[in-house]
Amino acid sequence: MRTRTLLRSLLAQDPTCISFYAPIFQSLTGQNLLKLGQQVHAQMALSGLEPNAFLGAKMVVMYASSDDLASACDMYVGTCLIDMYVKCGEMSDARSLFDKMTVRDFSSWNALIAGNMKDGEICFAEDLFRRMPCKNIVSWTAIISGYTQNGLAEQTG
Repeated sequence: MRTRTLLRSLLAQDPTCISFYAPIFQSLTGQNLLKLGQQVHAQMALSGLEPNAFLGAKMVVMYASSDDLASACDMYVGTCLIDMYVKCGEMSDARSLFDKMTVRDFSSWNALIAGNMKDGEICFAEDLFRRMPCKNIVSWTAIISGYTQNGLAEQTG
């Protein structure tokens, strides 16, 4: 009960720094507080914060200790695989995996948008961008730099 009270008071501060969340997920690990962990994860996502590798690892451990590895893997591992497929030029595999993902964050959307721009699939990237529920600075940068890379700088304005 003490952990819940502490976390609620911390989260009431509406943290906007990604490093704030690592100790929270660490404290939830092994506590069988899956719902609270999911709420913290949701608040982080709604704040527009993307986990870095360190925080992602903390999240995976927290979910795994609560017997819910699928939630963490769907998003974190899926995004890593999309990024790998994009870097290898396997865009159809990246798109297929993205379509199968039940949980998508900024990183998964951005990886596929940037990959399609790099591959010259501008219409597909634009469609993804339009369908993206929330956009961040990386999303906008992927679209704008994609236009420039494809000789369409006039579309950036």
